[in-house]
Amino acid sequence: MVHVLAPQPSHKKLPMFFNVDSSVGQNGQNANPEDIMLVQYFLRLIGDHPSGIAAPSTPIFKRVRPTGTMDQATIDAIKAGQSYAKITPDGRVSKAATYRYGAHSYTIVDLNFSIRDRAPFKAKWPNVDQLPNCPPILGAAIRRALSGQG
Repeated sequence: MVHVLAPQPSHKKLPMFFNVDSSVGQNGQNANPEDIMLVQYFLRLIGDHPSGIAAPSTPIFKRVRPTGTMDQATIDAIKAGQSYAKITPDGRVSKAATYRYGAHSYTIVDLNFSIRDRAPFKAKWPNVDQLPNCPPILGAAIRRALSGQG
């Protein structure tokens, strides 16, 4: 189930982020459709609103559909995002305990930063449920998480 994590000390640009409860992707637990859908939705938003040097990977991200079911398109996009972030491209998004593990950010944290930092989304962050084409199931999970009920 999607939940909010607010690590301390907080990061000034991302004091809280949306997290997953179980790993998503290649060799992940893939247990919760909301967790999978969160990752898929973030990847799709990156594809629909490309920016920076990751723009050449746009077609990979655009193939992702936020269905809540793990598929190869999602794994490929996770790997592309990890390669861009200079994280070992293992195709898995793990639950984060804080912002970083060792020298690297968790992939879920990078996805949150990527969405939050895109110009069309800054004004609405953290109300991800109000972003374009947010699936209703994910929107409900986001609202529960933000209200502390999730």
